[in-house]
Amino acid sequence: MGTEDDVFFIHLHQAQVDRKTKGMKPSAEYQFKKALSSMRNSGGGVLFVHVGKGIFREDKDAFQSTVVPVLGAMLTEEEIMSDGFRWHRAVSEGEQVYKVDVLPSETFISADLKTKLLAWCVDKHVTASVEKLRQLLLSKRTVSTTEPTVQGLPHLDQADAVKIYVDRNDDKHVYQSLGAPYRSVSVWVNHIINSCSLPQYVTSISKRKQGGSVYVGVTGHNNNDDMDGVSLPWQGRKHELQSMLAEELQKEISVFKNRHSDIVLKPKDVFQIKIHDTGTNCGIVEVAVRSVDGCVFHDPLGPASFKIEKDSNAFVRLSFDKWMEVATG
Repeated sequence: MGTEDDVFFIHLHQAQVDRKTKGMKPSAEYQFKKALSSMRNSGGGVLFVHVGKGIFREDKDAFQSTVVPVLGAMLTEEEIMSDGFRWHRAVSEGEQVYKVDVLPSETFISADLKTKLLAWCVDKHVTASVEKLRQLLLSKRTVSTTEPTVQGLPHLDQADAVKIYVDRNDDKHVYQSLGAPYRSVSVWVNHIINSCSLPQYVTSISKRKQGGSVYVGVTGHNNNDDMDGVSLPWQGRKHELQSMLAEELQKEISVFKNRHSDIVLKPKDVFQIKIHDTGTNCGIVEVAVRSVDGCVFHDPLGPASFKIEKDSNAFVRLSFDKWMEVATG
């Protein structure tokens, strides 16, 4: 167990829990993983969880359904829950407080590896494992060196086409309810990049030996078309939209080469964006992704890994080089 200094407190607000699933929302889950991984990587510690009013009122087992799954994500494949965590309800007048003893890990724990794998049966992509990252970064591989190639709309009919469907109601709200044209365009670009999880799809497709394309559109209006184009916020300025999408997507990813490769790629080298016209001021967005001998991350800093800095008693994120040293060494 860690020292007396390795004691931390975290408050779980009602707004941070999804009412339907009982699970934490992504931002809250990330904060928990940040704290838990830091302690497991730094000799253990204690985490007191203060639960906001109303969260567990209807479900006495809500701590089990809300917090425990996050604890399980901070275990190695060889561990069971008691190897990493022990918890109980702490005595507190009128408050719900849980004390979680966090045990040290012999293997380095990452809060989020920030890279995905394609999985057709599970929402199209899942988080890669440390073992998979070792293969991508350290083992000799044979992959295509071809630059990203736009496939075009005929490729939509192929079995390996990756498609993202934008909800039509959300689509209209994004740019038709806003008065200022520039603001409308920037929100549209952000919607395509982040709401559609494009950085995550780029990381997953880049792991294919031949790369591939992901398409963004809306559900087809008739049986003949599987996908229709999204409305574009600028009339006749498709090339500028492509450039803006590419510029923003570059900011969201990072690429690290395999140690046996001589090819050094920048984020802009990994993909190419083309908007295919499908009607008046509408188009399907294609992001063509090349195969990468290494690993692409949907975070400019790579994997999110933390340790406790003893001087400040704060959670500190490791650089990619340091992560490579401790996680794959």
